[in-house]
This record gives sequence, C-alpha cells and structure tokens, in this order.
Amino acid sequence: MQEARNVLSKSGDAELREVAKRCVSSPEKHLFVVGPSQSGKSTRLPMFLAASSGKRVIIAQPDDWVARYHAEWVQESAAAGTYSGQKRSVGYYADLTETPIDFVPDYEVNYVSYRWLYRMVVGINTPAPSTGLDNEYTRAKAAEAKEALNAKREKYGQLIGHVILDDFHAQSVTQELGYLAVHAATLGFVQPPIGFFEGTKFILMTAYPENCTFLNCFGLSENQIKQQTITITTGLAPAAHDRIEEIFMSESEEDGKLQEYHSIAVRKAREILKTNANARVLLFMDTTYSARNIARQAHLPTLDLETESGRNQMRMSLDRQVVILATPSFASRIPIRRITDVICPSTQRLPVVDRQIHREVLVDTHLAEWELTWAKNHLDRTCICPTIHYMFGSSKYPNNVKVSGARWFHHGDFVDILLGLIRLCPKNAMCDVPTPMRFEIPITEGGRAFNRLTLMPEMVGPGPHALHEMVPYYRLSDTHRIQPMLKLGDCCGLDRRQAFFLGQLEDLAVAHGVKATKQRFVSMVAVAMVVFGETPILRRKGPPRSNENVTGVFPNLQSLLHLGLYEDFTSDSWVNAVVWMDIKRRADAARVDIAVFAQENHRSKKLLVDKVPLQAAESKLRLLARMVDLDETLQDALCNGSFLVEVEKFNNTANEAAQMAVELLWTAYLDAYRYNLAYVQMEKNNAKTTAKINDISSGLGIDYAWKHVAIDLFEQARIGERSLRDGFYAIGSVLKGSRWLRNLTVMPVNIVCTITEDRDSYEGAWNLHTHLNLD
Repeated sequence: MQEARNVLSKSGDAELREVAKRCVSSPEKHLFVVGPSQSGKSTRLPMFLAASSGKRVIIAQPDDWVARYHAEWVQESAAAGTYSGQKRSVGYYADLTETPIDFVPDYEVNYVSYRWLYRMVVGINTPAPSTGLDNEYTRAKAAEAKEALNAKREKYGQLIGHVILDDFHAQSVTQELGYLAVHAATLGFVQPPIGFFEGTKFILMTAYPENCTFLNCFGLSENQIKQQTITITTGLAPAAHDRIEEIFMSESEEDGKLQEYHSIAVRKAREILKTNANARVLLFMDTTYSARNIARQAHLPTLDLETESGRNQMRMSLDRQVVILATPSFASRIPIRRITDVICPSTQRLPVVDRQIHREVLVDTHLAEWELTWAKNHLDRTCICPTIHYMFGSSKYPNNVKVSGARWFHHGDFVDILLGLIRLCPKNAMCDVPTPMRFEIPITEGGRAFNRLTLMPEMVGPGPHALHEMVPYYRLSDTHRIQPMLKLGDCCGLDRRQAFFLGQLEDLAVAHGVKATKQRFVSMVAVAMVVFGETPILRRKGPPRSNENVTGVFPNLQSLLHLGLYEDFTSDSWVNAVVWMDIKRRADAARVDIAVFAQENHRSKKLLVDKVPLQAAESKLRLLARMVDLDETLQDALCNGSFLVEVEKFNNTANEAAQMAVELLWTAYLDAYRYNLAYVQMEKNNAKTTAKINDISSGLGIDYAWKHVAIDLFEQARIGERSLRDGFYAIGSVLKGSRWLRNLTVMPVNIVCTITEDRDSYEGAWNLHTHLNLD
C-alpha cells in the first residue's frame, strides 16, 4: 500500500496525472495498469481519474480492512486527498453493512472489497423474497419498487466512470468472483448496478504482471491485453537500488534437526532484536493455524495483524522495537513503515485438492518467485541495511517456480467458484452456454463440484425451465437456510461450510417447530462452535492416552462438556467454548485480565491455554452472534460467560424436546461437514492403544491433529462399546496437512443415519460410503 509521506513527488504526481488522462481518453472499455509497489496506483491514481473524468470511481481491494485503510489514509493525507488545491470526497463501504439493491456510491472515490463489488452486482439482480402472496396489492408494490429503481437508474445513469480491480495478481476466489460480476454485467448476462453505463471503464491493476495476472481477462487475447496496458514507470515509488541484503540459511542449519518454520523464525527474530535496537521485523507466518500462536507466545514485542486491534495499531507511529506478525495474502502490500527486516518462509500452507480423497486439504505449497519479491518489497530501503532473511537455503531458491497463477483453478475444488457463478448468473453457469469465466473448468472437477452443490447438502436446484429453452439451468435452492448462509458469507467472510451450518440450523429449527427459547439456545451454542472451531484456545502438550482425562483439569465443568441427555453430543469446539466462558466469567469476577487469569489459574502438565485466541474470542463471538440476529443481552451472555448458567440448567432439565433441539444442532453440523465424516476405532499395538481413523468418503485411513483434541477419544470409544459398537463416528471441520482431521465433533449413530433416510434402500449407517462418495 501507499505509505504516508510529507511531500509527494512532483514528477511522480505528473506521471500519475498522465496515466489518468490516458485512461480517460482511451477508447477501450477494458484497461490494464502495471506499476511498481508504492507507486500511487491505489491511492493517488483513483483521485486523478475522478477529477479528470468528472465521474465517480469504485476501487475494489482484496479485503475489507485494506479498503478501509486506503480510504482513511487518503482522507487524512492533505496531499494525497487533494487535487488542484481542492479536497476530494473519499470513503469506503464495510462488508458488515448491507448492500441495498439500489446502491449508489456516495463519494468521488469509493473503496470497497471484491466481496462488496460482487454483492453490488448480485443484489440488483436478485428479486425480492417471495411473500407467498399473489394479489393486487403485492403486484402493485412490486411494480412500484420496479418504477422507483428505474427512476433512480435514470437519475444516476452515467455516474460511475471507472471501476478498478486492484492487486489482481493474487487471483483469489473472492477476487475472481468480483471479476466475474463486472464481466457478466459488461456482457449483458445480468443488469449492471446503478451508475454503470456504456462509457464505464474497467481497469485491472497490478505490480506483478509476471504471475499471468491478466490471462484471458474479458475474453481478450494476449496481444490485445498488451496493447491496452498502461505502465507506470515509478510514480511515487521510492527510487530502486540494490541495497537490500538477502540472507539464506546455511547448509549446516538446513542439514540439522528438522524444525517447524515458526521455531526458526522466532529464533531469527530474537537475534535481530538483540543486534539492532531500532529493528522493526516483519515476520511472515506459513499458516493461519496453530503454528503462529507459538510465535505470538515467544515473549517478543509483537504487533499481530491477524487481529482487529493489531491492524488498528499499525497506523500509529511506532518508534520502538517490534515484530509484526502477518499471514501473507500476496495481494496488497502491508502498510507498515520503516521495516528493517523481513523473515520469509519457503512455503505457505494452502488448500489443495487431494486426488485420492477428492477434497481440499492444507498442503505446504512452495512460494513463487514473484511472491518472494512481494515479501522483499516491504523493506524500507532508506534503512542502513534492509535485509530479508529466507528461512531456507540458497540451493532451494532456484526451485521456486516463477509464477503461481490462479491457485483456485490449479489446485481448488471449484465449489465456491461454481456456487458464486450460479448465484450471479445461473443461466450462464453451465456447460455449453456463454459464460463470463476466463478459465474453462475441467469436466471431471466441475462435475464433482456440481454434485457437492446439488446432492447432499443441497445448495442449488433446477431453475424454472421454459419449453423454448434448450439448456436447463440451476439456481440457488429456495430454502430458508440459503439467505442466512449468504448473509454470513457476504458480511463475515465465513467459510461455506460454517455459513451453511448456521443457516441449516435455522432452517431445521423452523421446520420442526422448535420453540423460540430453545432455538436461541442452540443458536448460541452454534456460534460458539464456529468461533472456537476456527481458533481453539486449548492445546495439548502430548498425544492422547487411554488412561487420562485431559479435561479433568476443569473438574467443575465436566457436566457441561456435552449437551442434552447423552455424553456423545460433544465436540472439541464446544469444550473450548465452555472452558473459555468459564475463564472469562471468573476473570471478570476477579477484575483481572483474562490472559493473566488463565496463566495464574490454569497450569497443567497436559494442556496449555493459548492466550492469543483467548483474548481474541470475545470480539469474534459478539460479531457472529450479532450477524445471526441474537440480541445484545444474548451477545453479552456469550461474551461474559454467563451463558454457562443456561447450559447447566438446560442439561439438568433436559427432556425429549430439549434433546430434539440438540439433535437438530448436530444434524445441521453433519449436513455441512458430512464429507469429512470418519469412523474412529481404538487399536492396540505393542500394549499401546491408539486411535485409528477411517475416512468414510474415500475409505482411506487418515490422521488427526492431536494437539487440538479436547474430547476424550477413549471415553467415546467406551460409550460405543456399551452400545455394542467397536468405535464411534466423528467429523473434522478442517482437513489439515496430509489428511489430518482437526476440530473433531462426535457424531452419534442416530444422527449419522439421517444421511441414509428417505433413500430407496435404507441400511442404516452401513452404506454410508455410497452416499458420501466424491470419486
């Protein structure tokens, strides 16, 4: 991102003005801008485009907080926000806010996320929800709404001059959906948003064109893209020179004992802080999961950009030593000034489709050469000796591929892309029809993704098919679950499965006539399961053993670690939630910081309470609770731990009605994550009992992430034995690493059997693999 400067380069400003003039005067509807990092593409150029064209500019950023940062920086910078001595209006729109179908941007320069841009197009093309009535009144209201929309479209018909898709080189799923939205609008597949017109131009921008960034965009050939590309030579970027030092690990360090990346990265950070009193170290993590938590607990002065508070602090002037922790997106440059050192891994753990189990697993993927350059571009070249520390040997450097391209296309499962495309333009989402896609999805992978959406759980279904239409199409299912699912994905960025779980729970509760009080109760439990499934606070210090009860260190909570009448309604996420709420309410009562309280009162040889997710949980709980329409009182109960009183009362007075509510909660979870269903058995080998896990969908043996297992696997196996079974069913929400399940949820047999209900041949749970097969 563009950093604050007291004086903007006059020559750089002049070059950006010239680029803006070329964009405005160009007869081409689609343009491409390439310029170095910090050149002013994202901050100064949109201002010039708005001023030169006299029309409003929308600029899409990879994420919500990036859009906010850009807008606030331009607003606060007297130089950046001014054109010809006049202050221009600049603002941003947060993902958490609703997108009205008649949305019109308020500012001359409007920063949004790619997700918001996608919602702009989808919103105006989504009909109002049916009321189930068809009478003169409803028809009149519909006609009135249509007339008002047309009037507004006529009033603001030529409002938007330029739509910029920034940092397009990252080519994430979210960015691709934003691109698909504007391309579908330009092709006439869908109505454009209010303010778009024939003269609206679409500009794709990048600092890294070498990543096949513009490949096939807007149906243009490579030569056409080249002719329509405008290059910024320097703009406002600092002068380039070769003062950056690159340090690789020595061969002796590489040949030593294999260590996790975070361990050697933390050690390197300590060395840097020890030798440089003014060090500002940017430490890139290789995963968004548990490894980064170790680095946060290394007693270093840190600024954590994974948290809202950390992102808020990054705009402050920090004169002290600091280690900035960030999981790289390889999209926008992280806006931290005066970086003296960057610590960089050789890989990043990303979702990749496993060809044997046909699902995405997290795999260590080598960084491309352009991604290492992106990391290096964070260094302040005015420092005495800006240095990038590669946590791998120089012999591995040439092995890094030059490009990574659109990883979702090369390695993904296409489900999110196909779902987004069907939601956007259902009649142009199938094979053998015109499509806004720039890549052709392979038939096999596309068919598998389509099955994931149309079979179990059903997210899309056949659309109305007129006799004259030769090609059938599919659209979003007309069920109660879909709207809350879409809202959670749009506003919170929830994973598709998490959002479906919460939406399906609401759907099932309504369908089964669950009373409002119990519906609120299970909704609160579901929110807690989602939050602590993603960021658990408990970490094991050793693998599970048959003679231990790891949660025995919380004796007062034993009756709360399951829900309802039976002990097999439990999960790692719920156990984490119960422990967090207990720590929170006791810390508040003692008027002590929650992390300090946990450190002083929860010391165990078996379990570590991780202070980072411990401190971050409250804001996540409140946000998600608000998004599922829980009122402020219920939000407070979750966030101050008093909800445990309700849980205790619920379990003590559980009856058949209460148990049904719990079973619906577990059924919704199974519906969302059913393809991760596994069967767990205890296997003795050399007098040692270990868990053997079989993935039902593929029939393959898999492992589990034992560091985060909070439930007692051996006790669940004993519960199974009492029912004459040799094991129990469980679901993991994340397949981690080489086929590792994470965040286990025990699935009672009666819940599992719902998969095979209403089938032609009901065989209980014995034929599960036929219903869960993804091959």
